[in-house]
Amino acid sequence: MKKLTCLECGGEIHISNNGLTGKCAYCGNEFLLKEPLTDGQFVNLQLATEYLLTFKFADAKRLFLSLAKEIEGFATAYFGAFLAEYGIEIVVDKLGNKIPTCHRASVVSVYNNEFYINAIKYASNTQKEEYEKLGESIEKVRLEILNQVEDGTSYDIFICFKASEIEDENKKTADLELANNLYNFLAEKGYKVFNSATTLLRVKEQNFEPYIYRALSTAKVMLLLCSSVEKIESAWVKNEWSRFLDLNNGQGLVPICGNRFTVYSPLALPHELQKLNAIVYDEDVKEKILQKVSAFFIEKQEKAKEKEFKPTFEETTENVEENVYVYDIWVEEVFNFDKTAEIISDLAKIELIEAEKLVKEKGVFLQSVNKMVKNHTLSALNGFATLKIEQRRVITILPSNVEKIVEEAEEKVNKAWDKNTTIVQTNVDKI
Repeated sequence: MKKLTCLECGGEIHISNNGLTGKCAYCGNEFLLKEPLTDGQFVNLQLATEYLLTFKFADAKRLFLSLAKEIEGFATAYFGAFLAEYGIEIVVDKLGNKIPTCHRASVVSVYNNEFYINAIKYASNTQKEEYEKLGESIEKVRLEILNQVEDGTSYDIFICFKASEIEDENKKTADLELANNLYNFLAEKGYKVFNSATTLLRVKEQNFEPYIYRALSTAKVMLLLCSSVEKIESAWVKNEWSRFLDLNNGQGLVPICGNRFTVYSPLALPHELQKLNAIVYDEDVKEKILQKVSAFFIEKQEKAKEKEFKPTFEETTENVEENVYVYDIWVEEVFNFDKTAEIISDLAKIELIEAEKLVKEKGVFLQSVNKMVKNHTLSALNGFATLKIEQRRVITILPSNVEKIVEEAEEKVNKAWDKNTTIVQTNVDKI
């Protein structure tokens, strides 16, 4: 009889002789299939579960989604991908209650996550009850983390590294020494730097996630200290750099190869990182890093200077197309988190955090105007915020799923407008 590891508690699931059903002897989690797994699929499911339970969430998600694609209606694979997406660690208490810890906070609600939705869709009645109960608990944890994040510090640079040796957790790495040196060097240059060894010094380990999420979601640059494949691929290091790439569309990550004790070639980087422009450690490494980091922020500053004016619009909608460029600049300025809390408030009394959630979910700043329609309104996407302005409407271009996003946004905006016709109308000339 084949055995699987339960992806929720790590207990044993004994698979029936026909290969279609099973149940965890410890927590009761149910396993259900329409067709038996092939040997390869069985191995991949076991490996994906092992990755999940050892906090290798990016690898677990990749394998679970591969299985979900191969096996139609495989609820377990979708639920595994969901747990990996949110970095869920589950502890079963003495009463049998499953207590989740979230290691990968997200602005996306559990109930809007496509993996969770598919897991519920294909689940048996027993599975559905279990998934919904656990999903509710995870959503509460997610909201608690985001509430802690709202008023936190914003960072410019995130230093990612392995602080202890893999073979001896009590032995500190040379990467830690380099991280501390870079932290002091860049802080002296005026940058706000996140270094876990310093920033989290007085934070209990179980409370790390709000601080890490805030740093990952606000930092413009990540310095990834690379001295071995094992360190780069270790669970928590990969958890940080893979999340940063997801949040920033693959931008802003700078690998630093080697340290004063170790030579490490950029050619040895994992394939996800080889396309990035790495810096090789030498005696001038600090200046090289400063040059690259400052160039990134200079570029941002120059763009900001181009937008320092506050555009105005006439009450008429004539010559709307001539105003597209100016309007585009205004839209980007509204969603510039460092400067626009007051502008957002003036527009529709919408909290900045809601706009930030919107943009971070999509992973991009609002980029350009796709459509302007006479006598309509400006609508923020996906129901997080609704900004109403007379005679103007903007639909933004996003990297994927544009039609679906716009359709959902239009539906929600129309419902909101019908329900509340007293939404504040803003005089654009005052902006």
